[in-house]
Amino acid sequence: MRYRRLGRTGFMISEIVCGGDPIAPDNNRHVEAAIDFGLNYLDTAPTYGDGKSEEGYSVWEYTDEILADADERTKNLWTHGLAFLNSAAEREHGRHFEDCTAEQQVALVERTSQHEENPIQPEDRFFVAAKRASIDGCYTSAVGIHQDLRYQGNTALAEFPGCTHLEHKT
Repeated sequence: MRYRRLGRTGFMISEIVCGGDPIAPDNNRHVEAAIDFGLNYLDTAPTYGDGKSEEGYSVWEYTDEILADADERTKNLWTHGLAFLNSAAEREHGRHFEDCTAEQQVALVERTSQHEENPIQPEDRFFVAAKRASIDGCYTSAVGIHQDLRYQGNTALAEFPGCTHLEHKT
């Protein structure tokens, strides 16, 4: 699969897009096949199937697909990173990470993120990998592409108007 950079975001997306109407939890085998072939640009919209289309995609499924085909080193990084978070949660709060309150979970992850710019320990590298997977999963989903990035589709422009953000005008 060939990939291209998505604008100036730094995200690499597949040159081939997977989409369709309707995409739903009970009708998404074509999406699974596309991901198996390396596609990571998934197109859907709230109007497809009265909003049910988004249920066909989620960040956790994207991450699960990436890890299913990952090398052993990557799988070990995630296994040890998740074990680290669980161990820290048990040590500090007496319970598994998933049983902690949202505030406790955020605090644990924030501490894990302290060395994001210069990851040294395995848990630091895990945080960077998890963050990257979350970003990629989000910005290859319909919500990320259409709502956050406001992608309008592949349309030809007779003339490029330039950036319309006030902070970028000279």
